[in-house]
Amino acid sequence: MSSNLFVICFESGADEGKKSLEKSNFRFFPLIEETTYLVAGSGTAENIMHKANIKKGSNTSGAVFKLNGSYAGYASTELWQWLNQNDGTKSA
Repeated sequence: MSSNLFVICFESGADEGKKSLEKSNFRFFPLIEETTYLVAGSGTAENIMHKANIKKGSNTSGAVFKLNGSYAGYASTELWQWLNQNDGTKSA
């Protein structure tokens, strides 16, 4: 099954959101101070949002963005390896 890539930006409750992600079947990679993550999984941004426990009435708030497969930059080798392994939009 092909994976989509998403970015989660937590405004509050990032620890709780991370614990929810750990219980899901999604793969994730921390980006910024444990508040922003790359996430690989099937489904929609709304699906990822629910798995990260981002909802009204919870202690976790934030936003989920679906990536379009176009990205560039200078970053750690680990980030690029994670992207290469988890970006289902790229052909093998």
